[in-house]
Order: sequence, then structure tokens, then C-alpha cells
Amino acid sequence: MNKKHLKRVLSLICMLLFSISLTACSFNSNETIDTTDVKQESKQQFVDTYENSIKLWVVDFLEYLDKTSASDLVEDANNNITLYDKTETRYIINYYGFNDATIQLYNSWNATRDELGDLKSIDLASIDIEVSKETGDLCVISVEAAYEKNDKVVFEFTIDENYYVTGAAINPTYTTAQKMAKAGMNTLIGMGTVFVVLIFISFIISLFKYINKFQNRKTNKEVAPETNKALDENVTNTEAEENLVDDYELVAVISAAIAAYEGEASSNGLVVRSIRRVR
Repeated sequence: MNKKHLKRVLSLICMLLFSISLTACSFNSNETIDTTDVKQESKQQFVDTYENSIKLWVVDFLEYLDKTSASDLVEDANNNITLYDKTETRYIINYYGFNDATIQLYNSWNATRDELGDLKSIDLASIDIEVSKETGDLCVISVEAAYEKNDKVVFEFTIDENYYVTGAAINPTYTTAQKMAKAGMNTLIGMGTVFVVLIFISFIISLFKYINKFQNRKTNKEVAPETNKALDENVTNTEAEENLVDDYELVAVISAAIAAYEGEASSNGLVVRSIRRVR
């Protein structure tokens, strides 16, 4: 066999091996099962099966929130009274009662209800159930409703694979006039806050003069005792000097009296005169 035929044989063998490897790869890829796709298909099948039940829960739940007062809603939550207890309809959502996320939804609704007013209508055509790609979540439900003070409010509910509400959002849609009014109110509140702070700072600054007066008064009180002490010392010294002069005069008088007495006893001609004290 010459070299030319040998090259052809080797080329043919290489092509056969390459084809076999591609076939094996194709076979392996077809046999591999993607668990993510399977889970998504399973979620979709569940949503399709219970779509009507899910939509019914959405409508009844929004009507329940609207008809129940804030205090009654809190009381129902404390007594573990569910939507099923109110309507006697078994829903797939919150089948075994409600959880902490549902209670948080109650609190959010109570904080928002005065801003929206009474329920006018629910747009059934807007109810959308989207299968979630997140692990542990089943779907996300969105629906639009019209209220007395807002014509479009979007509710979103996140449902987990155990059919519990794990998250919710209430998103009012504001018109341009409502946005402007809200912006103006925020501006007024901000400016009012600034003015209040400035007035408070001015009041604090005005008190500084009283602080200076207090410090000066305290200093004067400290200086006054020292001045009084100096005056007392001067008075004491003056009295001491006066007493000393009086003592000298008394000695002189006594000496003169003694001398006069002795003069009378002797005949030396000493004349004793009375000494008058002069101040």
C-alpha cells in the first residue's frame, strides 16, 4: 500500500471517529433532564389548573379588605379568622390559614386605606398570574382596582410553593395633579420645618445674654466678700489705733495725777494743771 492510499484510509477513519463522537454527544444531550425546566413546567401546570380559584381569591380578598374596618381587621388577625371563615369558600391560597406576611399586608392596608377611599371596582381582565422563576416561589399575582380617591391601584401578591402569601405590595398610581399637590405639600412641610428650626436657633442665641449676666453676677458675688473683708480689716485697724491713742492719754493723765500728788507732798513748787482731753 503506497503512501497516498494510506493517507486516504487514515482520513476516512478520522471522519468515522468524529461522526461517532458527535452522535454520542447528541445522544447524551438528549438524555440529560433539566430540573429547572421541569419545575417551571410543573408550576405552570398548577397555575393553569387552579387559575379560577386564584382569581376568585384575589377578588374576594380585595373586597374583604374594603368592607372590613381597620379595627375589625386587627381583631380577625388576632383571632386567626381567615377569609375562608368569612366567605365559606375554600381557596388554594392560604389554604391552612394566614402567616406573618398576611398580617403585614393587613398593616400596610390599614395605613393606606384612608388615602384610597372606598373600593369602586376590580378590573378582572387585569388579573395576571405569572409563574415565578425564583426557587420556593410559585407565582406572582397582579391586579388593578379603582378606588374613590384613586382610579388605579395595582396590587401584587407573591405566592410560595406552599400556597402562602409571602409578599405583597400596594402601588397607587397618581395623576399629574395629585403628584403636584403632593409635591407642594412636601415643599410646605420642608419649608415649615426649616423655619421652625431657625426660630429655635434664634431663641437659643437670644438666651446667651442671660448667660453673660449670670456669669457677671456670679463674679460680683465672689468679689463682694473680698471687698467686705478688706473694709472690715480697715475698720478694725482704725479702732485699734483709736484705742491705742486712748491708752496713751490715760497713761498721761495717771502720770500727771501721780506727779500732782507727789508735788503737794513736797515743797518743790511744782504746779499741776488739769489736762483736758481733746479729740
